[in-house]
Amino acid sequence: MKLHEFVQQQIDEINRHKWIESERAGYDLGDHAVFDWVEKHSAGYRRFILEACHETIEYPSGRIAPPMDPSGTIRCSFPCKRLA
Repeated sequence: MKLHEFVQQQIDEINRHKWIESERAGYDLGDHAVFDWVEKHSAGYRRFILEACHETIEYPSGRIAPPMDPSGTIRCSFPCKRLA
């Protein structure tokens, strides 16, 4: 799976989560719902894509994305900062 396809699928899932949670709350949760999805579901979603769908994520350069550690964090070969 190309990186842009993976990102678009994540955006679709985030928007679905935002809509459902905003409907439940009765108002638009905005960025709060986005960060909620990232914190609660992004690792599981990536794990699902990698394991259940037997897919790898391919960068535009053709390289395969690095694996995840057990916590769902992506290991990288350069210094990384956790954003959420």
